[in-house]
Amino acid sequence: MAIVTPFTAFFAWSTFHELRRRRREGPPDDPRDAFEFDEDAPSYEEPVSAETTAQDDDEAQDTPTAAEPDGTGPQHEDRT
Repeated sequence: MAIVTPFTAFFAWSTFHELRRRRREGPPDDPRDAFEFDEDAPSYEEPVSAETTAQDDDEAQDTPTAAEPDGTGPQHEDRT
């Protein structure tokens, strides 16, 4: 109990001051919002959307793994 009390007090104090600052100044600005992407840059990649991720998951299920007996990859012996 003696170990937890100082941490609890510190977090309560921090929360109180952060809420007070947030009420006075509003939410903090996100500096990433001001950043502009150069879509013509060679290393630019489109952001991943939920649809793209779902399509990638479907394709990953269709590709065989190295352990499957289709002749690709190393085959492991059955050590029973």
